[in-house]
Amino acid sequence: MLGVLLDNAIESRTKKVIFIEVSSLEEGLYISVSNEYKRKSKDDFNKMFQKGYSTKSRDGRGHGLYNLSKNVNKYGGNILLYYEYNQNQKSDYLTIKISVNN
Repeated sequence: MLGVLLDNAIESRTKKVIFIEVSSLEEGLYISVSNEYKRKSKDDFNKMFQKGYSTKSRDGRGHGLYNLSKNVNKYGGNILLYYEYNQNQKSDYLTIKISVNN
């Protein structure tokens, strides 16, 4: 899970800053990855986890987040997306938070 999130964050960032948080709690696993993100269209969030959807124009893309969402659902977890302005970085940031219950 973390690998998919990091790959996407590294490929889509324009600054060299990525925020990562990983916690193992009694309730389960929690992962959060946040990076600078310029939304391409209003549909980005709706399509982001669809099979084959990619903001990059190369063939064979668009499977990482789709497979990630299938695995998170398989284990009864949740995925939350946040798009917000990061005051310290002076940029818009996308944060994907995943929680998977034990």
